Amino acid sequence: MLDLYFSGTPPDRIAIELKRNPKAIKRRIEQFVSNERDRAVLYVPFKRMVRTSLRLTQNETLLIAAHVRNGVPSKATAHVLQRVVSEVNPDWKRKAEVKTAKTFASSLDLFLACRYAKLKWQEDLVNPDTYAAMEHEEREYGGGGPVLDYKQKVNDMPERIVYLALYLRARLKSLEQDDRLRSLFPKGKQ
Repeated sequence: MLDLYFSGTPPDRIAIELKRNPKAIKRRIEQFVSNERDRAVLYVPFKRMVRTSLRLTQNETLLIAAHVRNGVPSKATAHVLQRVVSEVNPDWKRKAEVKTAKTFASSLDLFLACRYAKLKWQEDLVNPDTYAAMEHEEREYGGGGPVLDYKQKVNDMPERIVYLALYLRARLKSLEQDDRLRSLFPKGKQ
């Protein structure tokens, strides 16, 4: 019923296709729209068509507007519509982007892994010029300045940094055998 309704089929035609009473179909749709008895929140889809990245129909737009007015969570609305939350609520996408931006970028982790290798094993995983450029980039654009200014002891590095350094060290040793990539290594590694 919901697939037909959200694809733009009028309730009367849905009733004919499903061999139901038109009044009952309209009532059931109204229960979803108004979230009567938490119908939308408690909804469990069964054999539904996923509508992600399809154009929003008028019926979907009406349901979204009614759910916003009634304070229905965006996740529940997206669940009923069989869409992702960012299609139903554009602010949700912005919240996810902000959350992603607040986490450390992989470039900062890479720099810290190179710093760890330099302090722990006295090895350069990248050329000194590349190391300096990475540090400058993180301070200037990456927002990692406070982390880089903090003089951390080698043994206090997070596990993810240690494991990344171990991986890069092993990868470097395996790549040293490949003549085509020798120009990427520090001068002492050639």
